[in-house]
Amino acid sequence: MEYIQSRFEGYLWDLVQHKKVRSVYALTRDGKPELYVKVYHPVSAVLKLRNLVYPKTLQEAHTLERLRSSGLPVPEVVTHLRHGPISALVTKAVYPSTSLASLPEERQIDILCGMAARLLGKGFSYGDCHAGNIVLDGTDRPILVDAYAVSPLRAMKTGHVVSLFSQIAAAYRVPGEALQRHLAGLLPPEGIAGAVEAIRTKGLASRIRLVGRRAERTLREGSFSRHVTGAGYEAFVSRKHQGLRRGDAAGWRGADYESSVSRSRPLSLDTVLEEHARNLSQGTNVLKLQKKTQLSKVGDLCVKSYARPKPFTSPYALRSWKGLMTLYYNNIPVAEPVAVVLGKDRTSVLITGMVSGQDLNRVLFHEYPAMSLAEKRALARALGGLLGTMHGYGIFHADLKSSNIRVLKDPLSFVLLDTDKVRQGRSLCRKKRIRNMAQINRTIPRHVSRGVRMAFVRAYAKITGEDPKALFREVWALSSRGGIAYRTDQGDRSESW
Repeated sequence: MEYIQSRFEGYLWDLVQHKKVRSVYALTRDGKPELYVKVYHPVSAVLKLRNLVYPKTLQEAHTLERLRSSGLPVPEVVTHLRHGPISALVTKAVYPSTSLASLPEERQIDILCGMAARLLGKGFSYGDCHAGNIVLDGTDRPILVDAYAVSPLRAMKTGHVVSLFSQIAAAYRVPGEALQRHLAGLLPPEGIAGAVEAIRTKGLASRIRLVGRRAERTLREGSFSRHVTGAGYEAFVSRKHQGLRRGDAAGWRGADYESSVSRSRPLSLDTVLEEHARNLSQGTNVLKLQKKTQLSKVGDLCVKSYARPKPFTSPYALRSWKGLMTLYYNNIPVAEPVAVVLGKDRTSVLITGMVSGQDLNRVLFHEYPAMSLAEKRALARALGGLLGTMHGYGIFHADLKSSNIRVLKDPLSFVLLDTDKVRQGRSLCRKKRIRNMAQINRTIPRHVSRGVRMAFVRAYAKITGEDPKALFREVWALSSRGGIAYRTDQGDRSESW
């Protein structure tokens, strides 16, 4: 680094990204980024030898020059440096620039698909197509800033198209018409429909694998979680909550504890567990008290303890954590994951952030009559779109009812609760999807009109591409086999159709 820095004196070096073998710096002068330096610093003997023979950064420099000569928008290469097994690529900064990831999702999809089509059209494949590798310059022109995973193609085939576009489909729910539009200049008309289906299938499979790996990684020491052990338990705590750790609970009681949360003082995991136990024994801040589950509010945290599971089954909190992380990594709104605690006696605890708002069943009972028709339909459409997106990702929430859906306002959104029965697979049969829709329908007050319920189904069908009228008939037929049951501020209510 001293050698590299000596070549660019007079700049302020800002670390932009740091990984085990790679670091990226922005070189600024007078508050303006002028250069970017990507430093590759291998650690193993094999990688060091390989980088001596043909540095990774030199390979990317050659790729950038080739892309630039093909008319593709990439940063200009300034120089390449080597010092022993360490190498560095220096490029001009794109300034001013806007991160693609900061734009609305619809725009991200369009730009990513457009970049993929341009790369393929110029004879290149790309193995790392995501929003983090593209910025927009001052004229809103997309610039590909990371080209290491770009490689030339001898001849473009359908498999190359499917492989590149499926990376985008793994991260987003890409509309079929968007895929068809961007594939039009790459494939013959008769091959587009099959390619769209293959892209979606491969994209979903990639998404499921990625989500599964990420969820499993949260259950070991790593970038997401810290592994914490205590008296009779082990826990995995989100690194976003750095203060939540083991520690002496002395002096952390009652009002003192509450004020410490609001002042963001370091939290003790032992203290949170003790405060939860105190809540249950004294009947304070209790949100739910049943034989299987007990829920209480501890500061700005929601603490849910579980009884021992049945023999040969995993602890309930572990199941809830996995379901929570499955939704979390699919960008489905859930409570902020904080920690999962696994007791040696097989009891367990799930800790999340508190979620504001009201449960859907209470909103539809108490507030629905005063809503305008536009507000009622907007609520139904938003929920239908969310469920359609979940089902499109192969996600099944077996306990999806109105009391497990929290409604947030300004802007309107939802948060899903009770995640111990969440699963994701490559396909979700129609029977299960109809069952999920009927579960919600049977926990909604009878006074919610059929027109509003139909708005929910239409929004769902817009995502899945199905006939909304046929869906509505199936949901209604299944719903009518049972009664209506939901909770209000005055207690549980039952109604018949």
